[in-house]
Parts: sequence; structure tokens; C-alpha cells
Amino acid sequence: MNSMITEYFYARKSSAIIKDEEKLSLEYVPEKLIGREEEYRRLAVAFRRVLRSKGRVCSRVLITGDIGYGKTTLAKRFGMDLEKVGKETGIKIEFIHVEAFHKAPTGVLTNILRRIISNFPERGFSYMEMLMLLEEKAKEENEHLLICIDDADYIRNVERHDILYDLVRMPERGKKLAKISLIIVMRSDISLITIPTIRDYIIDKIELRKYTEQEIFSILKNRVMEAFYPGTVSDEIIEMITNEVANTGNIRRAINLLIKAADEAEIRGSQKIEPEHVRYAIVESTSEYILDEKRLSELSLSEKMTLLAIVECLERKKKAYITMGEAEGRYQVLCEQMGVKPVRHTAFWNYVNQLKKYGLISTRKSGAGIRGQTTLISINLGVIENLKDYLYREVY
Repeated sequence: MNSMITEYFYARKSSAIIKDEEKLSLEYVPEKLIGREEEYRRLAVAFRRVLRSKGRVCSRVLITGDIGYGKTTLAKRFGMDLEKVGKETGIKIEFIHVEAFHKAPTGVLTNILRRIISNFPERGFSYMEMLMLLEEKAKEENEHLLICIDDADYIRNVERHDILYDLVRMPERGKKLAKISLIIVMRSDISLITIPTIRDYIIDKIELRKYTEQEIFSILKNRVMEAFYPGTVSDEIIEMITNEVANTGNIRRAINLLIKAADEAEIRGSQKIEPEHVRYAIVESTSEYILDEKRLSELSLSEKMTLLAIVECLERKKKAYITMGEAEGRYQVLCEQMGVKPVRHTAFWNYVNQLKKYGLISTRKSGAGIRGQTTLISINLGVIENLKDYLYREVY
């Protein structure tokens, strides 16, 4: 094998930044769920009947929420925990998580059966044959099946079989109980509106709200502590990513940005993640931050100089945010270099506010760690290097 390929392929093994790659996986399920404590308790209440009845009573819960709201993580964490509690109390519960995204009903059933029947073939059985086989196993086996159908609203219903209806009704068919409980995970329950029978059998519907900024920060902080070496990811970096995803509450995107920023840091040979690595990750993950030269060309010279001062200051200090005083100080240096008389503080403050209105920068009030009250400034235009090059051509 080429030695250079080998070096790059195994680079993460000797990473100075990441200590546990698995903890950055989107499939990783943390022990502690932040911001989903109430929803976890509701699941526990809905499924306690399974434990109290020694597995002879079934439960069904629907979890809904937008992308990145933690639906899958909540369902997996609870299912794994219920399986463990069942074992501790002498009740055999098997948790089966099935990803149904763009699968046909036969594909979903095949995945379930492959978990409970050794060497079950991927082909050769019809939908009804597999459904009957699952029902027989659920009645015969001395265990309770907890099946999570994830992304259930994306099941390809090309075969005209309604698998959710069949699974929901399965426990009541026949004289002997088919011990199957369900967690159905969807972005929206709109597809169930036309099937009132399914809704009637749902014990509880848990709709996940958007994560708050504090919850996003805490989740990222915990993930950083688990996955990164100490001192490689500062709170400032975590706050920067938090601010980027706060509007959507998409924790999946937040973790992806953290991964991309870590990759960029390693590519550049850095020993820690810097603000510029996060900005690069943002640019790479969305077209929203492509440099808009038309919008920048419409700025006045004073506004361009103010923006350049902010950009240079952020680059020099390697920070996600700078203070108003730091930006103004750099602006005065630029004016001196160009032989231009600097504007007074009030006018500079107005330029900063104008840039904020244009959506080019963001500002917020300072908090703990900074003496006195001041305005903190960051940019919304992605990679500083590209922006700086453009402004240099415009200003000088």
C-alpha cells in the first residue's frame, strides 16, 4: 500500500484532537439525554404496564419531531434501558430498532425477523408469510418484543400493505397474545390521520420540541468531553456552533459541524479547533454562506473598512467573537495606514449596526468572563480568508 495513503488513512489513530471517534458518530447513543428528560419519563409511564404485567400487556407509543430533534436517540436509549431493566427484574425483553427509511413493508419485516430468527433469508417470503411468522414467534417465544419502527412515514407503500396497521393490531389477533410493543418514530403523524384505528391504539403521542440554545450547548459540551482531548475544543467553539444551529434546533447538524471542524483542524495540522475551522465547516455544509460579492460591492467605503477591521481582528485574535472596542481599535489602525480620518465612536457603532442589518455580521451582549458590558461581534460570511481577500481588493 502507498505509504502516503497509509499515513492519511490511519491519521485519526494518532489524532491530537479526537480521542474517541465512536462518540462523534450519529449512531452513538449517550447514557444521559439532555433536554429530553420529560419525554423519557412519558415513555417510562407508557411502558411500565409491560413490566408490571411481566410482559403480558403491550404498549404502543408514537414519537414525532423535526430532523435533528433527537427522536431516534430517545427511542434507542429508552429501548436499551427497558431491555436492561427487564433483565434485572426477570422479564425477557428484546429491543429491535428498524430503520424504515425508503424500505418496502417486506423489507421492514425482513429486518425484524433477521433479529429474532438466525440466518433468516433476505428473500423468498411474501409479506403475509413474514407477518404470520412474526406473529407465531411473538406468541411462542418466552420474551416480549419491543420494536421501534424508525422513519415510519417514509415506508414505501408500493405493496399496498399497511405494516403499521398490521403490527398495531397483531397482539389482539387470536386467543394467545402476541407480545409485541411498538415505538413508532415519524417526522409528522399526518400520515396516520386517515387511519383512525392506528391512532386509537396509540397509548401516548410524544411530540419533540426544538432544542433550546442552552440544551444544544450542553449536548455539544458533553459530546466534546467524551470525544475530544482536553483543551482541543473551547467553550467559544461550542458556542459558535450552537449559535449556527439555534434557529433550527438541529442537533444532528451541530454534531456534523463539530466533525467537519475537527477534520479541517487536522488537515491544517492544528492541535485544536479554531474559529476559522468552524467557519470553514459552515461553508462546506451549506450554500448559504457562499461569498456574495454583489451584496458586498454595494457597501460604502466606510462600511467596507469597518467590515475589514472586524475580519482582520477576528483573524489575528483567532476568536469567534471580538469586542466593539477591539474592532474599533483595528479600524483606527486601518484608517492610519490608508491616510483616512477615522470616524467617531458613534458613527463607527452605526456602521456596525448597518452591517448587522445587512446580515453580514452578528452581535450580542457580553456575558461572564468579560469585564463590563460591551457588544461582541462575529461574522456571518464563512471563511475569513476569502472575505479578507475580497475586501483588500475593494479598500486598498
